[in-house]
Amino acid sequence: MKFIFITEEDPFYVYLFFETFFKKYTTESADLKGIVILEPFDKKSTLALAKKMFGFYGLFNFIRMGMLYVFKKLKGVSIRNLTKNYNVPVFEVENVNDKTFLDKLNALEVDLVISVAAPQKFKAELLSIPGKGCINIHSGKLPKYRGMLPSFWTLLNEKKSGAVTIHKMNANLDDGEIILQQDVEIVPNETLDSYIKKTKKLGAEMMLRAIKSFRDDKVELKPNNKNESTYNSFPTRDDVKQFRRQGLKFF
Repeated sequence: MKFIFITEEDPFYVYLFFETFFKKYTTESADLKGIVILEPFDKKSTLALAKKMFGFYGLFNFIRMGMLYVFKKLKGVSIRNLTKNYNVPVFEVENVNDKTFLDKLNALEVDLVISVAAPQKFKAELLSIPGKGCINIHSGKLPKYRGMLPSFWTLLNEKKSGAVTIHKMNANLDDGEIILQQDVEIVPNETLDSYIKKTKKLGAEMMLRAIKSFRDDKVELKPNNKNESTYNSFPTRDDVKQFRRQGLKFF
């Protein structure tokens, strides 16, 4: 079975997902044909991305993340560099719905396309190309917590546990049938950073199981009920203030 990933360049949490994944992945389980790495949050401007992160983290944590980002860049921590260790091709793509990329995807004859924090919406033609469909990993408990940064909203709502969900993709966001879902404990004094790291490591292990189930044609789909769903957008400054008022921390 042949598959590809579509993701974004992130030296923090998405990198952790792939680092965990590659430590346990073998070509015997399935044939990874490559990784498409897109601009983070689909932002072509570094300034636009910086503004978005400043509004989310606030001054102190923004500086902290910036320093950590520079440190990781100097050490060469990136998904692109990680793939070199495993001889996985990287595809340079601006728009995954562009005809040039769709033609490339057809030529590869992939069975499965996997979204890991992909910042672009998959349109109908892309969704229809892989024989076994497109799937997405979501760090939230579907059908609740559809949308952006489910880890943030899970902590904000004072839950005792969250979940990681792998689901089929369709035209609507986080709407497809559920393939795998596993709870994630929220421990006392859990920070957003520690919680996201747990979801990324668990998510990588779950993805290995999901790929195997597709390879063996043993996928068992569960409903993702729209009537029980909630949707969250990117947190506003007021949301972040509420997060802090509840005694929650980023780190």
